[in-house]
Amino acid sequence: MEFSVHICEYNRSNADYETIYRPEGSGDYLFLLFKTPMKVYDRTAFFIAQENACLFYTPDHEQHYQAVQKFRNSYVHFWCGENLGETYGIPQNAVFYPQNTEAIDELIRLLQREYIVKDPYAVEYEEALVRQMMITASRGMRLYKKAAEEPAGLYQEFQELRLKMLSHYEKDWTTEKLCQMANMEKSQFYSYYKL
Repeated sequence: MEFSVHICEYNRSNADYETIYRPEGSGDYLFLLFKTPMKVYDRTAFFIAQENACLFYTPDHEQHYQAVQKFRNSYVHFWCGENLGETYGIPQNAVFYPQNTEAIDELIRLLQREYIVKDPYAVEYEEALVRQMMITASRGMRLYKKAAEEPAGLYQEFQELRLKMLSHYEKDWTTEKLCQMANMEKSQFYSYYKL
């Protein structure tokens, strides 16, 4: 399969208020992680994308965004014979907000290092990192959607239970104990925990 990274930058700062405008696209796939608020144009109007927003542009789609003030982002321009947005269920040419942007940013940092250093098997490793970035973003969107669909507070409650277990691993954590802490019947606990 054809794959190449054309440019990759981690935590890149541009001039304040700078505008990126590519009316015919860049010819590459472009994955962006905004570190500051951006005005994003969608051919008819603009809206403000908040910090930690992501955008995945397809090769021939207009790219038009501007920093609200400070301009900082992480991004990768790449070519692939497959549309990885479609493969992994990533919104295309639209802003989205995955929950795990720190993990995405770390993968872009690793990509930039690989892009610069070019160790043996660099292309294969770059493709693996891009795929991992796309999968991570996809999973982050599903986590966000799942949390929004769960009964109020349930997601947070399970996260707190997980943290207690990890913080006190020496304790005997039985299902009965967890059900008691969550104030749920065992069948209800299993049902919600699978979500």
